[in-house]
Amino acid sequence: MMNGIGANGAAIRRGSFLLKYARRLHAWVAILVLLLIVPAGDADPKVGGQNEKGFFNHPLTFDQAVESALNRSMERLESVSRLSTQGLYMLQTAQDVESEIEFDRNLRSYLEGVMPEHRLDPYLRIADKTLPRPELPQELGSGVSRLGVFLMASIGVPDNRAIEHLRTFLGEEHSAYGLTHQYLVLEWYEKDGRKLPPDLKGAKKRMLRRIYEEQRAAGEDFSDLYAERVHLLMAHHNELNWADARDWVRVILGSQEESGDWGEQSWDATFDGETIPVRGEVIHTHVMCVSALRHYLDRFYSIELE
Repeated sequence: MMNGIGANGAAIRRGSFLLKYARRLHAWVAILVLLLIVPAGDADPKVGGQNEKGFFNHPLTFDQAVESALNRSMERLESVSRLSTQGLYMLQTAQDVESEIEFDRNLRSYLEGVMPEHRLDPYLRIADKTLPRPELPQELGSGVSRLGVFLMASIGVPDNRAIEHLRTFLGEEHSAYGLTHQYLVLEWYEKDGRKLPPDLKGAKKRMLRRIYEEQRAAGEDFSDLYAERVHLLMAHHNELNWADARDWVRVILGSQEESGDWGEQSWDATFDGETIPVRGEVIHTHVMCVSALRHYLDRFYSIELE
């Protein structure tokens, strides 16, 4: 049985994942391209709640440390009114839509509150299937615009053009954020109620295996990319090794600050020859960590530690 998140100790129930998504097109492109290319403490797996920052004041089990981190992160998140479109999507997949646990209730309430802020986003089709699919341009463009077309292909029409654009994107060699987004556009396409052709279905599995390989080689150096890969693997990789998952969560726990955030992250994002510096990013990393931790509890809670 899974213990509850929060003081009530209610049972965590596995629920269906509700997919919602939003933001203006120029904001989507700006933020997600920034995320395209790219000091951790540690938490003891048995006491889980003490790291070099010392924000826990009493010993906790590993699972309790995850719960505590989630509750603190939710308090911080409630002060934010707008997210990146990807961040909004990640939180939607992380929530348990049937659970009455405190954390899940708070997350549902938060998402309902911020969704109107994204109502002008042409990508809102991912959140609201009553909206029409956007028309895709024939030309891919270059740089940031090229990425925007690839992302739009996950929900755009005509369908044959969407598949053509997706095949072009998947035919390119990417790693890091480029690799995670190659996987994501295929995931979003399927969530839009459409079937991938066999070659892209197979590519989706290959992308996930490559993300796993990159993450296993990442060591314990925490970063925004680290959190993004862990989220995807927790949420989608059926063959994820629990020992790997535990180790990655230990790094995430040890990197959380007393404020509930995971610190400012900076990197240079490059796509199709265009480089944009990302400096002082906080919320995207925060959302990736929240989602990774929530998926960890859903999949691995109460596994006995060695």
